[in-house]
Amino acid sequence: MSMLGCTAVNQGPHIGLQQLAALAAAANAFLGPNKKCKIVDGQESGESSLVCSSFRLLVQLDLSCAAGQLLNETTQAHQKAFGTGTGCLLFMAGVWSTTAVECLQEGVPVQHIVSAMLEGLDSCLEASRGIRLPIKEAVRHFGSGGDKRLDKHRDPKSIEKAQKGETCEPQADLRGKANIKLTHSRHFGLGERTETGSFVPGMMSSSSSSLSGKPEPLDVTRLAVSVSHGCEDGMSLVVEAYRIQTESSRVDGGRGMFDLDKLVTCVLPGLPEGCSCTLHGFLTLVSEEQAPTAKGLEGQSLRVAVINGDLTKSYHHLGFSRPTDVRHMTGKLDCLGFHSESDWARKALTTLQRLKVDVLLVGGMVAEGLRQSCVEQGLLVIERVMRGVLRDFAETTGVMPVTYLSQLDEDCIGKGARAFMWRECGKAVAVNIQANATRLVTAVITSCVSSKLQMLEDRFWGCAHRLYHAMEDGHVLPGAGGTEILCAHHLRELSKPDGNRTHPLGDSNPYRGVVLQCMAEGWVEYVATVMWNSAAVPSKLEAWTVIDQSLKGLGAGTLPWTRLSEHLHGDGGHLAVVYDNVEAKLEAWRKALDLVLLVLQTDTEIITGFSTKDAKQESHLMLL
Repeated sequence: MSMLGCTAVNQGPHIGLQQLAALAAAANAFLGPNKKCKIVDGQESGESSLVCSSFRLLVQLDLSCAAGQLLNETTQAHQKAFGTGTGCLLFMAGVWSTTAVECLQEGVPVQHIVSAMLEGLDSCLEASRGIRLPIKEAVRHFGSGGDKRLDKHRDPKSIEKAQKGETCEPQADLRGKANIKLTHSRHFGLGERTETGSFVPGMMSSSSSSLSGKPEPLDVTRLAVSVSHGCEDGMSLVVEAYRIQTESSRVDGGRGMFDLDKLVTCVLPGLPEGCSCTLHGFLTLVSEEQAPTAKGLEGQSLRVAVINGDLTKSYHHLGFSRPTDVRHMTGKLDCLGFHSESDWARKALTTLQRLKVDVLLVGGMVAEGLRQSCVEQGLLVIERVMRGVLRDFAETTGVMPVTYLSQLDEDCIGKGARAFMWRECGKAVAVNIQANATRLVTAVITSCVSSKLQMLEDRFWGCAHRLYHAMEDGHVLPGAGGTEILCAHHLRELSKPDGNRTHPLGDSNPYRGVVLQCMAEGWVEYVATVMWNSAAVPSKLEAWTVIDQSLKGLGAGTLPWTRLSEHLHGDGGHLAVVYDNVEAKLEAWRKALDLVLLVLQTDTEIITGFSTKDAKQESHLMLL
């Protein structure tokens, strides 16, 4: 009787694994600092979307297959948890799917594939944690060569103009000159300029808006650059947002806490990308009909009310249960205007006017009739406000968020907020609402090409999450393929006959070496793809040659990322300033392998009718 893995191969292909590999291959262009965009055409809608990340690509695709849906759910869950690392997850899921297929073709039983791959990943996770660098030590390794990464291709004066809402022009002449070095930048400064004109390293340049008067420590700035992954423009906004947050709060004694819940974005189409900036407070775009209301409230001390969910007549909070002893006859009992939508809106408006509410912040949507009535009465209504913004207003103005308007009373009203007109955007107006001691920061994302706005916003959030997780973890991993090369070397060593066996199966898995060797090639393929996408090598073959040389150098005690740096950057050493998040990367590996093994075992059950448990029982009976 043949073993389960061989039976699976003989009876049919593993369609799920092949689908995973095909979907992952479509996102290979998103790896590395030089990401290539893709245009997704909708056959039914006739619309096109510009995507530049793995999770956006999966959202746009019509994934009708079960494997594709699992891949999408896994990717979206990782994106929601970490905000970064989905490209790595998708790629590793693809190459390890190919690894599993190759092992099946070699006649390796499924249960041995599963056990060996789990052993290999666990061993690599342990090895990777062993090369973590504390963020302070990582910054010391940054080196003077990494200072070139701090070059900005925008005039600092244009940044000041953008923050004030003044007209700004795209810096085309500056963007085309890679050798321009700014000595003073609100975004990336190397230190303080002395009276003699020399630059003192160790601190960020202080700005006129600094509340504390103390320059920001350099380590956060350089750490941000090292995890920017080629998105220096986006990371410059993140660093400026971090600076504003830390200057606005002295609770941490200058240690600096980066709070993503108090960071929001405002996307403004039609403006040049050079107008992108960060602003203290909550910036939002109000419609043309609300523009006069916003202008009338400018500079006043405002009374604020906050509604958690939708502000409609039919809205009920999550978990609401209707009485069981009430029989529902009709949903349109409006014989004499009794309890009609207009009556509800009129009563709601009366409540808001009685409490003298100036600004109404709503987490969801507002009924059209009520919103129109508020506009007519000079009450500013802002819909779909993020929860972090609502919480910040609750902390800074004393407003008490409520679920239903009937719960609103004088004790729930917040006081002390102020509104300022930032700039006109066509017929709409951008309004900045601030409260005393707020740590809210808005990153303004602009572009003349509307299809690029989503991509720019995603890149900004990717930078923000990478900096946040680096500070949260307290450690970083060598980036640009350094960690993956170490894992490939580690698995190759384990695959040797005398390799250290720590898995419970130990010698009972005769296919262990074959599986681990194939698994190692997946990490090599990852690094080769990053090098190829970065234009560091002319072909994948050349990348594999460079990587093979680095793997051989490991035996002589040479770290892989120092050997690869000459080929990735051409100046010998810049690769060491590229770092990856620890938990985001390791969790991406876990999720990728869990997904591959789930699809592998599901395919096997469909093809053979055997489950993995049945296979283990069968193997045990054969041994007896």
